[in-house]
Amino acid sequence: MTRSSNPAVTALLSHFPRPPTHIPVQEKSKDLSESPPKSAKRREHPITSPNGGDDETRISLDRLDKELPQLPYITPLSLEFPDFAADSLPEIAVHDEDDVEEDDGLVEDEVINGRPHRIPRLLQRLRHQLVSLEGLTTPNIFRESAPDVEVEINLYQLDHCEELTTTDALVPATCIKHYLRTLPNVLASDITLPVDMTEDSCWQIITNDLPRDKRDLLLWCLDLIAVVLRTSGQETNNVSVLSLVRTFAPNLYSLPPTSPAPDLMRLTLQFTKFVELALKKNLKDSSRPVP
Repeated sequence: MTRSSNPAVTALLSHFPRPPTHIPVQEKSKDLSESPPKSAKRREHPITSPNGGDDETRISLDRLDKELPQLPYITPLSLEFPDFAADSLPEIAVHDEDDVEEDDGLVEDEVINGRPHRIPRLLQRLRHQLVSLEGLTTPNIFRESAPDVEVEINLYQLDHCEELTTTDALVPATCIKHYLRTLPNVLASDITLPVDMTEDSCWQIITNDLPRDKRDLLLWCLDLIAVVLRTSGQETNNVSVLSLVRTFAPNLYSLPPTSPAPDLMRLTLQFTKFVELALKKNLKDSSRPVP
């Protein structure tokens, strides 16, 4: 299998456990049925087991090794973690011919019609895949994760422009979450949260205080969550909104690892509330059609 040349996909694949490069074959034991050499001591009487058997009933490992079929194994991808630029999103190499890719590897994508955002092309392709697999109406989308092996296969197929074989909408949804966690600068790591947060104040922070690349990507994520809630008919269900926010929000920010546990809990609750209020502000614009 060839080395992936796509930094973004390489970063994602590096988060999944690797299967072993080979399956060790147990060294063949001597056939227990062979006659002992003449110089060997006289063999003692067989020891009776609790089940009534004895040493004579043991199966020869040599014969067992020949009868068992060879187990298949997967050769792991040979990957390395890329050196990301500190102030930019990773460049995406994969692309569709019908869209124009800009010099920085970003493309315009509209989750909601009339609201384009510049995002990495890989996310655009994952969204198209999610929609084609009816992921917008799939129960527990983004709340549950797909198996690592299926995610890795899907990323490899995307990176090599191969036909996508998965039929599980959880696969592209999981790929989107993993991608956001591998960004060199987590989207909302630089946000200063106000003491008294409101829908308007949270929305203004996103639109006014963030640089364009982070702003567009965060708004794209909010649009995607909003479309999932609208399509499933849960946009007015506060329980569903908060449940999806709690699942999605941790992919958008990072916390200082050295902070005391109470501070980490407080920051987590604050940022979850920030995303919830920004999402509700987004949902209030009922004139935006669902794709």
